[in-house]
Amino acid sequence: MRRLADALRLALLAGAPLMFAVGRTHAAAALALIGIGALLLRAARPPAALELTFVALLSADAWATALGAFAHDNRQDRPGHLVLTALATPVLFHLARRAGVLPARPVAGAASRVAFALAVAGLGLALGTVWELVEYGADAVLGTDMSLGYGDTMGDLVADAAGAACAAALLTWRVARG
Repeated sequence: MRRLADALRLALLAGAPLMFAVGRTHAAAALALIGIGALLLRAARPPAALELTFVALLSADAWATALGAFAHDNRQDRPGHLVLTALATPVLFHLARRAGVLPARPVAGAASRVAFALAVAGLGLALGTVWELVEYGADAVLGTDMSLGYGDTMGDLVADAAGAACAAALLTWRVARG
């Protein structure tokens, strides 16, 4: 499963020069940014099934966007933000756990579980915030038109928060059970 996830990451990175070669510079920039992010999250070493699911859905979304699947439809990508953040949040938890930033599970008690869940959800929301900043920067520097303005950014962050909260609640419940 990890090799397949790595192949998908490499396909994202390899797609960037291909998109550039055919004159789709905005798609090339987006694939490169997403591929680099997917590669960086490899360090989390989450369970293989989670890693493959996350990278597969991320790749599908990135390639669909790069190939223009959403060009003529409503470009609101809130379902993608919700689902991808829900999958990225446990990946980030594993990264934080490996780095010693978060414990493997909350200590006993409801208050500890709530604090643990909030910390895990904060990881997903932080990633969503960083991504919105990347979109803004890519628009400003590369002219990618990834962000559709203030309303789009706020809606994306709300979807990110919902995805992160759902994932954090489920993950907290799972790890607290032992």
